[in-house]
Amino acid sequence: MISQAKPFIIYKSSAGSGKTYTLTMEYLKLALKYPEAFHSILAVTFTNKATQEMKERILRELTRLSREVSLGEHMDQQLMESLGLDAVALQLHAKNTLTAILHHYGRFSVSTIDSFFQKVVRAFAREMDLNAKFEVELDQGAVLGRVVDRVVEKVMDDADLHRWLVAYATEEIEKGNSWDIRRKIRELGRELFQEDFKKYAGEIRAFLKEKEQMQALQKQLKKRKQALINLANELKQEANAIRMAQGLEWTDFKGGNRTFALKFDKLGDRLSPFPELSDTQLALPFSEEGWATKTSQLKDNIYRAYHQGLGKILGQFPENSEAWKTLEAISRNLFVFGIFRYLLEELIFLKEEENILLISDANEFLKEITKENDAPFIYEKVGNQFKHYLIDEFQDTSGFQWASFKPLLENSLAQGNTNLLVGDVKQSIYRWRGGEMRLLLEEVERQLGSDYVDNRNLSTNYRSLPHVVAFNNALFAQLPLSFQRSLSGRDEMIGILGKAYEDVWQKVAPAKQEAPFKGKVRLEFLEEQKEEGGKFSEQVLERIPQQVMELQERGYLLRDMAFLVRTKVEGEAIADCLMAFAADNPDLPYGFDVLSDESMFLHKSASVKALLAGLSYLHHPDDQVAWKTMWYYQAVLKGHPVTHALFDKKQMPETIREQAEAFSDAVHQLLQLPLIEVVEELIGLLDLQTGALERAYISGFKEAVYDFVKNNRADLAGFLEWWEEHRDKRTVKIPESHNAMRIMTIHKSKGLQFKVVMMPFLDWRIFDTSKGNVVWAPYALQEDGPRVVLPLTLNKDLLNSDFKDIYAAEEVLAYLDALNMIYVALTRAEEVFWGISPYRSKETDGARNQLAYHLQGILEGAVLAQGDFDFAGSFDRESRVFDFGEWKGKVSAGMEKGEPFPLRWAYQNWSSLLQVRKYAVDFSVEGLEQRRKRDFGVLVHELLEKSRNREEAGQQLESFYFEGRLDRGGDGTGSGAIGGAFC
Repeated sequence: MISQAKPFIIYKSSAGSGKTYTLTMEYLKLALKYPEAFHSILAVTFTNKATQEMKERILRELTRLSREVSLGEHMDQQLMESLGLDAVALQLHAKNTLTAILHHYGRFSVSTIDSFFQKVVRAFAREMDLNAKFEVELDQGAVLGRVVDRVVEKVMDDADLHRWLVAYATEEIEKGNSWDIRRKIRELGRELFQEDFKKYAGEIRAFLKEKEQMQALQKQLKKRKQALINLANELKQEANAIRMAQGLEWTDFKGGNRTFALKFDKLGDRLSPFPELSDTQLALPFSEEGWATKTSQLKDNIYRAYHQGLGKILGQFPENSEAWKTLEAISRNLFVFGIFRYLLEELIFLKEEENILLISDANEFLKEITKENDAPFIYEKVGNQFKHYLIDEFQDTSGFQWASFKPLLENSLAQGNTNLLVGDVKQSIYRWRGGEMRLLLEEVERQLGSDYVDNRNLSTNYRSLPHVVAFNNALFAQLPLSFQRSLSGRDEMIGILGKAYEDVWQKVAPAKQEAPFKGKVRLEFLEEQKEEGGKFSEQVLERIPQQVMELQERGYLLRDMAFLVRTKVEGEAIADCLMAFAADNPDLPYGFDVLSDESMFLHKSASVKALLAGLSYLHHPDDQVAWKTMWYYQAVLKGHPVTHALFDKKQMPETIREQAEAFSDAVHQLLQLPLIEVVEELIGLLDLQTGALERAYISGFKEAVYDFVKNNRADLAGFLEWWEEHRDKRTVKIPESHNAMRIMTIHKSKGLQFKVVMMPFLDWRIFDTSKGNVVWAPYALQEDGPRVVLPLTLNKDLLNSDFKDIYAAEEVLAYLDALNMIYVALTRAEEVFWGISPYRSKETDGARNQLAYHLQGILEGAVLAQGDFDFAGSFDRESRVFDFGEWKGKVSAGMEKGEPFPLRWAYQNWSSLLQVRKYAVDFSVEGLEQRRKRDFGVLVHELLEKSRNREEAGQQLESFYFEGRLDRGGDGTGSGAIGGAFC
């Protein structure tokens, strides 16, 4: 069999191609060989949700097979063929395996890759000098904040750090930037947790270890920059001398007041000593053509000036401008880079003090462990002898994760065991988190050898209807080509787009092909208007409620629909738009409920705002703003009139005066309560629990308070600070079963599917250099000098520097990311995809860097030879709408609106339920008597246990007297009473 000859199976899948089904089937082929076979299988996924789904799928199939084997099922046929079993034997194997899993569920190893790594790390805790009970810290942002604060606190104790930070702040002020250095330190400090930094971490630490090296680098940069400024000034003087010798002004050259020649006078500027030349001006140094107009009376003087040296001087602009931009790119992060040594030191100290391990450290640690030890040793430490590895979503695996798994896979393959990878390079959208799609594309096969690898393609789409599949097939055959035409990188780099999408064409599943409704794809292009409300975003938000109502008329439920967005801001705008429309049109027979992490933020709720204002007031009782804010939101919630008296410092409105007085009387008592109880009492004092519409928000806020108290000291000041940092992450939790439209980012939609997918903001900047992303680049300032790994901020200036290759590589990868993002978005749709993009009537600067430009160009005129898909035939140029496929008939005239489920709200102060006794019961008269009787009963039981007759009982009594456990008194509880029991 092929699997025996090549034990390493790589399934290269596509969207909706049955990846989970295939992974489950391959797992069962291994697990059903004998009952305990599952002990030696490790299935790895990348999210907790995927792990749960995988476990449920395996157990569900085993349960089905243990009851009945169907010869008509493809999976059953494959299992019988692979295992060499008939239906009866397969059923018996399934029953035994299912029983074994249920009895030894802890050995059922389906986990996330991080969970597996954490298990290994805990096994090596001793070798790492870690406390066995160390905590894994997931919030790396909070850790970085604490590290930065610790570094800044050291500034007065460390002269070098003080001098360095002052110099940095001074330079920022000279550039017109903010002097606040914390933000910039945090921005670059995030790199501490990224794999791109960790690749060079050893080299960087070695360089930063010696303070003198950083100072020498800074001096060298200043020296070279000053040399370029001096050269520019010399060239400026030389150019002006040539000009004046010919009796010319710079405006006499071609172009007049806008002539290129004015750039000679800009030489020597301290911020940019060599002005940048445009594409047409780059040819001027090589020919006198273009220096003067044909009608100029001074053209002979101008040509002489050109030959006397102006042309040569202008020719030095590009080379020196590139050198300057190289130095500027290095200098941009130099001061923060100099502080990296302190960040690294404080991070180590913090982790030791708090006994934590960062989630990002596990990959790095395991990579080092697997590199330095044999695989069997790692197995022994982990406690499981895995023979088979099944890795899902492999396109999102990082380089470090692969380096960790590789020795384990090599060991398994060397023993002839079957292993499996499943992935789709077209869905690699986590590069910012370390995902390395080149591994699946080519690297794994190259590193392990093609003799081991059995490549298989999953090319049938079982998710989407025929028209959706046909559109995606056609679009993604054209879109990579359109992207390639816009790129400035090298040919071999651009080729990765075509290689990633060479197998994009999918077949339609037979069941979908026979469906009466073939699916629909609709893309609307809106042109911005100058009048009010004509902006693209405004037009989109006006269009969204109409889309939702039309889809409901077509018979789609709210839960069938999903809005996909590129950013959380877009998701928030859609949610606000739909909720506002529903509030303004309560009588419409349509639903507009949404379910989203980007909607229903707790901090937007009036009740939560009132509670936070109340907590702020308790923290600072002199804060009248917090006091008035609390009562303002309470008045809004209760429908009380908002009058001037509500904001007057000396009075309160009659409607809330009594409540305000009760609150003031309770302040002292509230300050003595635990934080959770303070919140409960505030809810009662402000009478917030009676408003049904706000209960979900209040419940979410209480959950946030509980989460804080669970992991932190429960003080009021700490919670208020924590809330400011985390409030944008806290939303109302709504059950997945709720009939509501989903709003989610494309990243979160991965692995999901919906009958209708809408993308109202179908456009984004493909290569966005405004985010200040950082790349690490090895560089030597001198040809024979040492190499230094430097942090560079991605911007367009890198394109004209020594780092142009790095810029070009990042640009290509950004285009590939955008291609993968739109692929993931479009392939979530089962039946309908409906997008809205901005329309451009003419090409403008930067248009090619916008996704909508490429979509518009393809849909307006491209015809795909393969399959003869005619985009233009479905595009109406007048309405600017691409419409492919017919709607299914209208099913419903609206939607049946259900009543909201009433939330139960019950709270009683514990003091009303429990009564504290004034004394301990055991030391009261009654308690002492009860204790004496209880002790007497214990003695009797012990005596009976150790005595077989009256004589032995007497001996045991004597021992009790001797031990002082019993006295000889005649109070009825001593020997007389016990002795009487044996008469």
